[in-house]
Parts: sequence; structure tokens; C-alpha cells
Amino acid sequence: MPHAINVVADGRGNGKPQRKSNQGHHRRHRCVDAAVSASHIVRHAIKEVVLGLFAFFYGFLHLMTYVWLDQFFSLPSILHDVVKRPFITAGTAGFLIMAPLAVTSTRKWIGRLGGKRWQLLHRLVYLSAAAGVAHYLWLVKADIQRPVIYGVLLSILLGYRLLSAMSARLASRKMHRGTILSYSRSYD
Repeated sequence: MPHAINVVADGRGNGKPQRKSNQGHHRRHRCVDAAVSASHIVRHAIKEVVLGLFAFFYGFLHLMTYVWLDQFFSLPSILHDVVKRPFITAGTAGFLIMAPLAVTSTRKWIGRLGGKRWQLLHRLVYLSAAAGVAHYLWLVKADIQRPVIYGVLLSILLGYRLLSAMSARLASRKMHRGTILSYSRSYD
């Protein structure tokens, strides 16, 4: 009985009517739950952004090592290598895909692009990761064990991501269908 009126003794023997309610407690509990959930989501998002920016920075240093120490800033030689060598083509493609992701990793860009478009753009990270694995696999001449391990790990992670997205979509459809059915039954 959350809204029942009870007569409660106040210690001096006087009984006063008071509303007995647990709503305040439940409301505080829901607010704490929401704050904890929100902080978990924010911490997870910050970790993803930091990891993404670290990957971009590593790719940038890797590219600069190639441009500076291997090609001595010679643009014709670099362009020739990009066309001639598939592993350089894959690495360049992976880096060029990461560039707009790094630029749009701020809250302002999420607002400018809108959540759906930003999320669609940031799904390119999967293509960039695949290009990185291809870059490493095609670079290695003799022992391909490590790039294959990275490829298998990436495949497992992408497969898990795909399965979880599909199950979430199916659950959403079932819930939506159940809601429509319950509304139609309530009006009969």
C-alpha cells in the first residue's frame, strides 16, 4: 500500500495521520541507477575514443616513419609505391579511413553530424581494421603467423559484434511487435 494513510504514534502517544510511501526511496534508487549506468556508458565511450585516437596516432607515426625514413618525403616515390605495392595501398587506405574518424571524435562533431550519421561514419573503423590486417599480412614475407592471428582475432571480434547487433535488432522487433499486439488487444 504505497499511498495508504496510516496513523503513526509519535513517541508521546499522539497518533497523527501520515502518508506512508516508498516512492521517494524508489525514485532515489532509480536516479542512482541511472547515474551509475550513464557514468558506465561515458567511461566506455571515453575508452573507445582514447583507443581510437591512439590507433590513429600510431598509424600517423607509422606513416611518417615510411614517408621520412624510407622515402625521404619524395611524393612521386610514395605515389609509385602506393600503386605498385598492395601492402602499402592497404596501409594507406586504412590510414585515410581513420583520418575522418579521428577528426570527428568530439562531442561537437557528433552534434554537427547527428548521432545516426556519426555512428554510420564511425562504422568505417571495421574497414580500417581489416585494411590494417591486410597491410600486415601482405607486408610479411616468410612467417605469417602473427598477421593471421590478428586476422582471426579481428574476425572473432567482428563476428561477435555482428551477432550482438543482430540479436539486439531481433529483440527490438519482438518487443515492438509485442507492444503493437498488446495495444490492439487492449482496444478490442
